[in-house]
Amino acid sequence: MLAGDIWTCLDYLIDDKLRGPKNSKVRDRATEHLWQGFEFYEAARTPRFDTRPLLYYYSFLNVAKAFLLARAVSIPTRAGHGVTDPPTNERKKVRLDGQSIKLEAATANHGKLMAELVIALGSTAGPSSYRVLDLLAQIPAIHRTYMSVGRGRSSATIKTKSKRSVALQWLKGPCFAPVTKILLLADGADLWLRVVLDSNSADTLPALTTLLRLPSFRRSLRRVAPAVPNATVLETAPIGIKPIGPDQAIARSVINLRTAGIWSVLTSTGYRHYLGAIPAAPRLPQLASIYGVMFYLGSLTRYRPHDYDTIASGRYAWLIEEYFTTQPLQFMYVIASTLAGTDIVAPLAKI
Repeated sequence: MLAGDIWTCLDYLIDDKLRGPKNSKVRDRATEHLWQGFEFYEAARTPRFDTRPLLYYYSFLNVAKAFLLARAVSIPTRAGHGVTDPPTNERKKVRLDGQSIKLEAATANHGKLMAELVIALGSTAGPSSYRVLDLLAQIPAIHRTYMSVGRGRSSATIKTKSKRSVALQWLKGPCFAPVTKILLLADGADLWLRVVLDSNSADTLPALTTLLRLPSFRRSLRRVAPAVPNATVLETAPIGIKPIGPDQAIARSVINLRTAGIWSVLTSTGYRHYLGAIPAAPRLPQLASIYGVMFYLGSLTRYRPHDYDTIASGRYAWLIEEYFTTQPLQFMYVIASTLAGTDIVAPLAKI
């Protein structure tokens, strides 16, 4: 689906998901959150505003509320952030290497917003801490920038005896293997997904080497002999079509693939998909990673603006600027695609 105006597209998707008079109040609430998010987004695009991170975060927050309401999650009116900027971040000498966020556990009343977002994206949400650099490193559009400015520096914070451990490899080298095709296959009794990697990419082999060492990946995908020489082909386990039916079998296959780890980047020619060689401990769904980083930067801007200036002008200045340049628009298109259940792309002139 092509969408030059992602906000009008999101408005349509919300209206479509919440059709009917019984959903009118929820629909109105979701729509109000969406367009408030738009206003924050537009304000954040003003370059002279030092409050840009905080404005973008409140845009994300409102769009996340609209998304969850459209997905029939009954979030309370005064839902909390569901994520905190812990006191341990406050130091005399602030370095991005030592900064983290803490994700709170979901509650029965759905009142922890980021936890609900993580769950809605197909993952689990418990009380966990995530290093901000780890979240930045698992955003494919800026991972290469991360490698340029952060390679080898983050390893000191990871407790491991092996220099070739997965924990070190994903931070020090390419961890995203580009995907050229995702095919749905069936033989009458079973169906499964086939993932074909880009063998011409220099990132594929090192990323695949790390991927094959991840337990979650091995449970979800297996490498198979390619029909074409030099191709790299992976498949999910076959799922019986009977008695659950083809729709449920497809849904389970997609869950298996999602468990392995699929990330997407919106480009001028559509989405480019990747398999991410990211260990389970620091991994969040792509939208949640983007959201978590923006929460941290927004909190820093609001409560410790002097520390934000230090980080934004320091060693990671390029990485932070790349994040702001690429991720707000990516967030909106990916969340729209997630809500629609199909790829929503921007015209060439919009990228």
